[in-house]
Amino acid sequence: MNRPFDKQPTDYDSVIGSLVTEIEKIADCPVIPNEQIAKAKEFPFISYYPLMYDDPVYSDPNINSGQFEAIISIDVFCKTLSEVMQKAGALHVFLRDPYVRQELRNNGIVIASAESPKGRAVNDLPFNSVHHHGFDVTIRYTRHFQSPIDQISNADITTNFKEEF
Repeated sequence: MNRPFDKQPTDYDSVIGSLVTEIEKIADCPVIPNEQIAKAKEFPFISYYPLMYDDPVYSDPNINSGQFEAIISIDVFCKTLSEVMQKAGALHVFLRDPYVRQELRNNGIVIASAESPKGRAVNDLPFNSVHHHGFDVTIRYTRHFQSPIDQISNADITTNFKEEF
């Protein structure tokens, strides 16, 4: 028996993976999930963390199919202030550039917005002196999930009664 939860409705690795690939190309450094910051041994690197996801764009009551938004936090870690400003600034510019936006659209992602970079603070990092700047990116993606439950495709609502005047 097919159950709706036998198949995942969204492949988040694919959705976020396209964005991560573009960020790696732009910044020319590793991009890692936020939970791997403690394992990072070399600078520079960039981390990402989804702050919000699966928010319907058009408030469609059907959560199975449609356009959705996710807010992804992008954080750049470098040894010098100059380098962190350079990398965070380049990411901000290129993620809004038509060329990069088209590459992402080809992979099913639309950049809805990219905030301006700013300094961020992180406590208890497992390494010494580091500069840390970042910003949030809002992306849009499409989900086409079909539940295995029978779908009504046609309803016959004709009536066979006479009207009397």
